[in-house]
Amino acid sequence: AAAGTAVLVTTHYMDEAEHCHALAFIYQGRLIAAGPPARLKAGLQGSLVEVEVPPGGLLTALEILQAHPLAREAAMFGAALHVTVDAAEAIPSLRSWLQARGIAVHRLETIVPSLEDVFVSLVTREVGA
Repeated sequence: AAAGTAVLVTTHYMDEAEHCHALAFIYQGRLIAAGPPARLKAGLQGSLVEVEVPPGGLLTALEILQAHPLAREAAMFGAALHVTVDAAEAIPSLRSWLQARGIAVHRLETIVPSLEDVFVSLVTREVGA
């Protein structure tokens, strides 16, 4: 770009998008966010919590966490769940909420959001709008 050349990359792989100077997220043909990766990640409000439960309990745990009063968003990320809460102080409440409903918790901790987390959060808001 410094020499007057720009490269346009289109990808579904957020790890590739991390290397770009600027991003534009498009959902259903509409621009839903744009900016440098760091700014987009910084715009994700609250704390992001990663939850690991036994494989057979993943979908049930997702439904349970989506009903938790402190969970703003909850989504599956591979073999784990990502839950957005206002503050990390909600972690003990998430753990006890799951355990009270018969879900064993293997791991529950705050993590740094990825671009994938940002995109899922943006799309979740769009769907809910």
